[in-house]
Amino acid sequence: MHTWRDVKEIVAGEDWVDKIDIAIKNSSALLLIMSNSGFVSEYVNYEWAFALGAGVPVLPLLVEANVCIHPRLQNIQHIDFTKDESQSFIQLKNRLLQLTNPDIVQVEKLKKKLNAVDSKGASSVIRELLSIPNNLGYEVINKHVDTVVDNIHATRSIKIINKCTKKLRMLHFSGAPGIRDKLLVLLKEYASNEEVERVLNEAYQFIEKHS
Repeated sequence: MHTWRDVKEIVAGEDWVDKIDIAIKNSSALLLIMSNSGFVSEYVNYEWAFALGAGVPVLPLLVEANVCIHPRLQNIQHIDFTKDESQSFIQLKNRLLQLTNPDIVQVEKLKKKLNAVDSKGASSVIRELLSIPNNLGYEVINKHVDTVVDNIHATRSIKIINKCTKKLRMLHFSGAPGIRDKLLVLLKEYASNEEVERVLNEAYQFIEKHS
């Protein structure tokens, strides 16, 4: 596994900023050593920010306790070298192997593509995921299917809630006994208490307006 360091890769007379930018863009990941002295360096902050902007994974490595972490990095999972250093090296090694494995890299690309396409385009992406060795694409497919099913249920719930809302609005005029209770049971099956309350208030406001 090749590691790029400016002190080794940049020679006299070269534009070092340009060389660093190119190196970051072509990297599988950027290792960010998180220390108090590092975060006061404008060059360190430029490099990790540039990497995030270029879509390069940033792996924050915490090497000092009580480091003031930049807000943009707080949501990125770091590896803590201040506790169990040997275990941290294992975590880092495994993550780097993931990022440099061509099949896993392809899975990540297809995952982003799958999230961006419609239902028609999804089938071709799923076929590509299925073709990746060792079933590496199966987890992505399973999560995608779960999301689709959840969306179908959510859409169905919204349709039922809207239908109940319209019927509740008309109860004042129909006067049909028992309908309100049946609609409430159906609503509670597909909606939260807050949603049921909202629908009822909306229905009552409609009835008062048209009484």
